[in-house]
Amino acid sequence: MAPLVKGARSRSQTLAILLSVAYHESGFRRDVDLGIGPFARGSGTDSCLMQIRVGRGSTAEGYSHADLVADRDKCFRAGMRLLRRSIGACRSLPSLDWLSAYARGQCVADEPTSHALIGPALRVRSAPLDDAAVAKLSPTENAAPAP
Repeated sequence: MAPLVKGARSRSQTLAILLSVAYHESGFRRDVDLGIGPFARGSGTDSCLMQIRVGRGSTAEGYSHADLVADRDKCFRAGMRLLRRSIGACRSLPSLDWLSAYARGQCVADEPTSHALIGPALRVRSAPLDDAAVAKLSPTENAAPAP
């Protein structure tokens, strides 16, 4: 999946954004992650660590609440789509406001929730390796599995 932002450290910045949003939305609480109990769904319609609003319906990818809490990959893929849409729509605003469409449904300058969502990610120090260096260290498809 393509990173949310461009640059030499785009993948680490994307990860920082995803983790910042998930932490803000769910606090990484176990009940939210697994969709267990009365407080796991935020407003009653939200699902998984990204608190994606699906209600009884499904995401654009076709994921239901059950799908999102059963598979974190689906949760973060659906979250990435929503974040990508917000960043694309709000790109003309300062970076702290890129997630205002995610938070409020429209691009708004000085949107406090957007600042809370993306601010921690923007304050993360740069990763020591850029994307190209990480790719060189990553195992290839042809590599033998670890013992």
